[in-house]
Amino acid sequence: MGAVSVQQATWALPARAEFLDALQRAVELVERADGEVLVFDAVPRGDVMSARLEALFNEEREAEWAEFLAECTKLLAVSNLIAAS
Repeated sequence: MGAVSVQQATWALPARAEFLDALQRAVELVERADGEVLVFDAVPRGDVMSARLEALFNEEREAEWAEFLAECTKLLAVSNLIAAS
């Protein structure tokens, strides 16, 4: 988790140390499959853009967690039905 889909086959992720190993692994996998990878650093222009980017990132994470929790609720309901029978 942590990456945001910018558009098809384009992802943005925070430039934090905990993502570097995963990024390097992804680069290696893509290159091994003869794919093309471009990695670059980008910096938001000013506080307004930085806050907007952070808000978009947080919205994506919250949506992922909501979906995950909904799936867990479904699984728990099925599990309860099985246990009750």
